[in-house]
Amino acid sequence: MERKGIIVSGAALIDRIKKIHHYPAEGSLVDIRQTTFSPGGALCNVLLDLSRLDPSIPLRAVGVLGEDELGDRTYAALMKAENADLSGIRRRGSASYTDVYESEATHQRTFFHHRGANSLLDVGDFDFAGCSSRIFYIGYLLLLDTLDEPEPEYGTRMAKLLCRARQAGLETCIDVVSLETDRFARVCVPALRYTTYCVINEIEAQRITGIVLRDENECLLEGGVRPALEKLIDFGVSKWAIIHTPEASFGMDTQKQLHREQGVKLPAGYIQGTVGAGDAFCAGVLCVTHQDGLLPDALHAGNASACAALRMPGAAEGILQLSQALLLYAQLHAGQYDFANQETQSGSARWIP
Repeated sequence: MERKGIIVSGAALIDRIKKIHHYPAEGSLVDIRQTTFSPGGALCNVLLDLSRLDPSIPLRAVGVLGEDELGDRTYAALMKAENADLSGIRRRGSASYTDVYESEATHQRTFFHHRGANSLLDVGDFDFAGCSSRIFYIGYLLLLDTLDEPEPEYGTRMAKLLCRARQAGLETCIDVVSLETDRFARVCVPALRYTTYCVINEIEAQRITGIVLRDENECLLEGGVRPALEKLIDFGVSKWAIIHTPEASFGMDTQKQLHREQGVKLPAGYIQGTVGAGDAFCAGVLCVTHQDGLLPDALHAGNASACAALRMPGAAEGILQLSQALLLYAQLHAGQYDFANQETQSGSARWIP
């Protein structure tokens, strides 16, 4: 069977993105400068990103959305991925949503999340029988309560799901959410045994592996990247382990060859929003894996896709077709990005190739 296409699954929600000047101390007040509603979560973001990066890839969505107005909004957002099959979407419970407070001073985000319907997603919502897709992607571990539950044979229900996907002939790709929890190793390590591509950030990698990747001054400790990637491979990742950071992205194959892609120093005023940049990076990687590309090309495409996403406040609004995202990325690397050659839409810069 010739395999083509990507199944995109996991958390689907509405982000209510609220820009503030700075994050206040507990008990104090700060003005909300701007509020934007945007689809969010791995399912929404990666599905929409992939549909824009490469419209030729057949996409199928699998997830659980709430039976309420926010669930309707989420489903309407998924419908914008015109090349996606939404027959795997189920409606149960109340919608998942996140209030995202983004500091204009630091561009850091703080999340207040209602888990809602995402917590109901389970192994039984997936049917891989006769599936001709090539890749099964799911995110985020630690945010899908039922799938994160222990399972006696596989370790977790997520690991059982990934094993079933592999047995059906699919490659698997996982992403993790950054939470303050001690469950990283307990939930993530069993899943890594059945993971083809692991795409996570440095904070998640640090908490899974126990190897420190940022110091107390928030400086990236690149010396820890190789051992962290090696540990992910040793946990069972069967093709590529990838760690993305603002400074650079790093990848390792099962021969433990390390690859590094330098990040771009973005011009002042370029970043309009950081929500969904990690999902955009993952979507860029998935485009290359679907094309049988090489790991260095995947890191390059991931960085390019993330840079495109940063141009707009919402998670997927800034995504370009991959060829255009790569051109934009090259211009940014060369210092040739010209704000004078921009259109403005809703107060945000929009790139014109």
